[in-house]
Amino acid sequence: PNMVDVASYRLAEALNHHEPTRLIFVGRLVERKGCEHLIQSLAMVKTPFKLTVVGDGNQCEKLVKLCHKLKLN
Repeated sequence: PNMVDVASYRLAEALNHHEPTRLIFVGRLVERKGCEHLIQSLAMVKTPFKLTVVGDGNQCEKLVKLCHKLKLN
């Protein structure tokens, strides 16, 4: 029910190679949402990025610890 019309975005124009790619996760921080998998995947990415996580839930403290463990700011 919460969809974004991706056809209206032009990725090539949006990318600024002088700044990190900006990503956002919005949702409850519960296991089934998969934010842990997102963080683990981003730890393998070589290009600079900035992830903003918006939400709260029972996984919040665990996700913060995971970021520290993976040396993500």
